[in-house]
Amino acid sequence: MTLKQTILIVALLLIILLPVAAFAQDKADVKDGGLICKKAESITQCIPRLYDFAMGISGLVFVGVLVAAGYLMMTAGGNGEQLSTAKEMFNGAGAGIIILTTAYILLRFLNPDLVELKPIEQLAPSQPTNTTTSVDERGPVISITSPADNAIVSGSVELVISLEDSDGVKKYELLSIPGELRVLGNLTDNPTSLTYRYTWELDGVPLGRYTIGVTAEDNKGNLGQGEVHLTVSVPSR
Repeated sequence: MTLKQTILIVALLLIILLPVAAFAQDKADVKDGGLICKKAESITQCIPRLYDFAMGISGLVFVGVLVAAGYLMMTAGGNGEQLSTAKEMFNGAGAGIIILTTAYILLRFLNPDLVELKPIEQLAPSQPTNTTTSVDERGPVISITSPADNAIVSGSVELVISLEDSDGVKKYELLSIPGELRVLGNLTDNPTSLTYRYTWELDGVPLGRYTIGVTAEDNKGNLGQGEVHLTVSVPSR
C-alpha cells in the first residue's frame, strides 16, 4: 500500500468514525466531562464539536506530512526514490485535505443540519391538540324555596320557585300528582335567572298528600326538574 493510499484511508476513517466516537464519549462514565464533549451534553451537541476537532487535528497531520515531504525533497540530492516518496506524500496530503475540506463544506455550509443535530425530543411529532368543544347538556337549576318539603297546608299555599340557566330559561311547567294543578309558562325574554311565585287555592282540592313537580327547559332543549311534597289538610278552627 502506497503512502498516498494510506493518507486517503485515514481521512475517510476520520469522517466515518466521528459519530461512533461521539456516541462512545456520550456514554462514557466521566465525572467532569471528556476532552471535547461534556458528560451533560447529548450526542447531538457533541458531534459538531468533534467535526471541528477532527478538522484541526487533520490539518496538523497534513501540515506535518507536507513539512516532511519538503524536507525529503530538499535532502534528496538527486535520489530518485526519495523524490518519488516526497511527491507521493505531497499528493496524499493534498488529496486528504481536499476530502476533509469538501466534507466540512458539505456538512457545515450546504446542510448544517447534518452536524447541528437536534435533540430527539425536538424531533418527536407534536401531540395533536384536542379541539373538541364541550357541549352543555345541563338543564335549568330549579329550587323550590317555599313551601318546605313535607309541609302541611290548607286554604291556599304560595309556591316560590327559582329557575337559573346560563343559556336562558325558555319555559316551565308546574304539575301536581294527583293532577289537581297544572301551570304552563312560556318566557319570551329567556331570562338566565327567574323567581316565579304562584298561589294555589286549595278550596275544593281533595285532602291528602301531593307531589308538586316543576320542569323547566332552556334554549338548548335541556331539561331540569324539581319537586316538593305537600299534605292538604282541613283548615284549623
